[in-house]
Amino acid sequence: MLYETEFIKMSDPEIPIRTVIVEGSIEKVSATTHVHPEVELLQILEGEMTYCFQSETILLKKGQIIFTNSMVAHSTEIPLYTEAKVFVLQFNPNVLYDKSILTEYKYLLPFINHSNFPYYLFEAEGADYSTELAELFVKIISEFETKEIAYEVSVKAYLYRILVLLYRCSVLKFDSSTSVKKKQEHLRRLQPIFDYVEVHFNENLTVESASRMLNFNYAYFCRLFKQTTDKTFIDYLNFVRVSEAEKLIRTSDKSINQILAETGFSSASYFNRVFKGLKGMSPSAYKKNVRSKS
Repeated sequence: MLYETEFIKMSDPEIPIRTVIVEGSIEKVSATTHVHPEVELLQILEGEMTYCFQSETILLKKGQIIFTNSMVAHSTEIPLYTEAKVFVLQFNPNVLYDKSILTEYKYLLPFINHSNFPYYLFEAEGADYSTELAELFVKIISEFETKEIAYEVSVKAYLYRILVLLYRCSVLKFDSSTSVKKKQEHLRRLQPIFDYVEVHFNENLTVESASRMLNFNYAYFCRLFKQTTDKTFIDYLNFVRVSEAEKLIRTSDKSINQILAETGFSSASYFNRVFKGLKGMSPSAYKKNVRSKS
């Protein structure tokens, strides 16, 4: 089944984060079934809202918070003849991803592998960190409104705190099948190839060349990389390339052909397929939406 891909207008074009308080009647607050690559945290400030997934419908009440993972189809609706006030935080997981800090990357895998879980509901009161999450929402909105010096750093710091809370209340779970110590050792062994990809992502990199750089057997390298990151090397390389392409689309006037060449993709068809698989829309559609929303 096909769903509309929603393009999220960011609060600041320089950082892929959107914060907004939506209030009003059904026309203003409701949304038809859609998907987007951003993860979403939504809190009911006033009234009620129905939150619908493919096979499940949840009635959200005042104070409740729902977390929706990337590319999960959902729709929202408020009861007829009523009004609601809703806080929405949407951000691309890439904003927390620093290719040079692999200890961070492993914690973003549940976002990147969005099929692992669709959503989590925080009750209005309780021991699931809902109060602290609500406080962080207010602080993020305040940073965007005041835009004091280093507000971008402050916003990212609050997002990292949200990430911490999602782990500590077991919404997100680190791979329990492999001990943290063992996974850290695997990350250390793979660090040189991550460092190389960070600089040379636009070059003709292959699994064979990557395994040779580490003096690893081809099959062993593939197995170790997948076990450590839950991705193949090519999936990871494409993730980095698309992240760079997205940044160029947002911040430059370069053509799609220029961008695909600069990010290392071998053809327009392959670039389109990979970009759409990760972002939910083609590069040209993404660029069109960026221009129309700016």
